[in-house]
Amino acid sequence: MCNVDSKIDKLNEKIEDLQLFINRLVAKDDKKHNEEPVYTHIFLTTKEKEVFLALYTMAEEKGPITYKAISRRICLTEFMVREYIINLIEKGIPVIKKYVNQEVYLDIDQKFRHMQAKENLVDINESMAKRFV
Repeated sequence: MCNVDSKIDKLNEKIEDLQLFINRLVAKDDKKHNEEPVYTHIFLTTKEKEVFLALYTMAEEKGPITYKAISRRICLTEFMVREYIINLIEKGIPVIKKYVNQEVYLDIDQKFRHMQAKENLVDINESMAKRFV
């Protein structure tokens, strides 16, 4: 059973890598043909979804948010939050970084925010969403 679980985990990682590669190709092609980005479904790990949802909900309530605020909300270190934010950006989520007095403030692009609300691009399920409401 352990071997099967291990192989499934490795397959999931490979699928995520392939999806990331495909998303990058699609994004490059879209940029060539269209000024406006076209968002498609984005595959995120559970932790990436938690970080995304924290950023999404907190920024909606308060405006741009810091790494520290996100880390407190979801009980991760600031370093881990930074790494997950990097992953989100690499996977095509338009995270906006603003620097004020040498501190980074994060937000999500408004167009993407509306698309997420309408189409659930990052596949947030109800149980996860309830934890952040």
